[in-house]
Amino acid sequence: MAERPSPEEIILYGKDRRTKIATITFNRPEFLNAPTSMARLRYADVLRAANADNDVKVVVIRGVGDNLGSGADLPEFMEGNDNPAARLAELRLEDDGVGEVAYPPKGTFRNGATISSWYANSQAGNRALQDFKKISIVEAKGYCYGWHFY
Repeated sequence: MAERPSPEEIILYGKDRRTKIATITFNRPEFLNAPTSMARLRYADVLRAANADNDVKVVVIRGVGDNLGSGADLPEFMEGNDNPAARLAELRLEDDGVGEVAYPPKGTFRNGATISSWYANSQAGNRALQDFKKISIVEAKGYCYGWHFY
């Protein structure tokens, strides 16, 4: 498995209490700002926090360098095909207190359907932006594959 930066290194967050503007920056320009699965969870957490934060009225989403983002770290995604624990972690089911969760076996429809719902995960990615109730500005530039704007 390849060494990847931490979610906090990939998803930068800052806010200016004076202007009430927060900035979420994807910081992985050497990979077109592709977030890892854990970085996508951090992105959603940061958006939910900004949504609740009275010191934030506007969120600006941008990428370092010439591209906003490529949607996902595909090599990591493919590694997850052989690692059910990685998929359960992304769904936040690895330690949810309900006991052992059996991931659908490889080659089954349920396994494929689980993988295909990757972008629809309500806890990660762009679903959090869709649910955001304040002003959001996306600095779209360069390569933006896999991004859906609401």
